[in-house]
Amino acid sequence: MIKIIKSKFYSFFSEGHSRTILAKKNIAISFLIKGGSILIGLVLVPMTINYVSPKEYGIWLTLSSIISWLSFFDMGLGNGLKNKLAESNALQQNKQSKIYVSTTYAILSIISVLLFLMFLCINPFLNWELILNIPNYKGESLNVVAIAVVGLFCTSFVIQLINTILMANHKTAISSLITF
Repeated sequence: MIKIIKSKFYSFFSEGHSRTILAKKNIAISFLIKGGSILIGLVLVPMTINYVSPKEYGIWLTLSSIISWLSFFDMGLGNGLKNKLAESNALQQNKQSKIYVSTTYAILSIISVLLFLMFLCINPFLNWELILNIPNYKGESLNVVAIAVVGLFCTSFVIQLINTILMANHKTAISSLITF
């Protein structure tokens, strides 16, 4: 019985067109990585609450949620890059692929720097205790925390393009591993 299952398993991942085999392997590996990510999330929450106070954890969770929402606003540049890169790779137009990647990195870098500079200008006027609804907060300065969070967001806004490039090259398992 075990030999039959083992042979079926092996044939599933070794038979078919090379792109189909690659897709099957990437799906299986991504599935395992996502499972690991869920397990780490389940362990990380109680550890984080034990490390910081529940109030500070709530602040961190709120700020990270806001930043997660903003990460979807790459203005379609990520998806546009993925589509054009997949097309140029399929046509073996390596020079065109490099142009697409470098142009997208340049545009997102400029947008990221401008967003961060704008945030630095308006941050001193923001009352984070009021925005996050935490009156009389006695912890670290929320302005400094907000600068760090927005700075890291702007950096990841540009760096996350590597995942788009990997997906366009049919390497979703590596992309999942990076996110993990």
